[in-house]
Amino acid sequence: MNDVMQTHWLFFDLDGTLADSLPGLHASIAEALHRGGRVLRVDDLKPYIGPGIRTIFKNLEDDLTESELDEMERCFRASYDASGVRNTLLFEGVKQTLETLKADGAELFLVTNKPKLATANLMEQHGITWLFTEMQSRNSREPAYGSKGEMLLELVERRGVDLARAVMVGDTAEDHHAAVDAGMKFVFAGYGYGELDDAVECIRLTQFAELAQMLKLD
Repeated sequence: MNDVMQTHWLFFDLDGTLADSLPGLHASIAEALHRGGRVLRVDDLKPYIGPGIRTIFKNLEDDLTESELDEMERCFRASYDASGVRNTLLFEGVKQTLETLKADGAELFLVTNKPKLATANLMEQHGITWLFTEMQSRNSREPAYGSKGEMLLELVERRGVDLARAVMVGDTAEDHHAAVDAGMKFVFAGYGYGELDDAVECIRLTQFAELAQMLKLD
């Protein structure tokens, strides 16, 4: 893949790409497990972050019943919406780079598994909501989107995106699969939470600010 990509539409994942949400997630996940009579048995949650919270709980405790998952999800949401989201920071260079891209004419979109309320609170907290043309979460509609790929495809079709000039930026294999399914180029945030096979052909960031140097906006 060429080192410089012609683009106009940029789609971003949130957790692990724009925001370091691990501290807040760690505290709220541990609290929800404790209230359910469990304990957080891993020191590093980083490999678990990315999918929805129910999937995270299932991966941490594979014998949870649906009712236990319901209660843990409820406890997590209450904790995270009240306090966890306030412990989330943007990665270095994110705000400045997004502002530069916006000023240069790019259209920015957010596609995240984080629920709508927590997403809105986080974006407002850091003063970057205005930079995005639209922000999509799993529960941005009813019924909820089944996957991040479904969210991305719906945005592409509704917004009339030229896929030849569109890029998805994310930190997980799920983000890569969503980009592939939509037919757009992918940039991997290598500083984030996920992993991507070295054989996958894409541009890889070691820090977010590098993104502006890799794009030719039109």
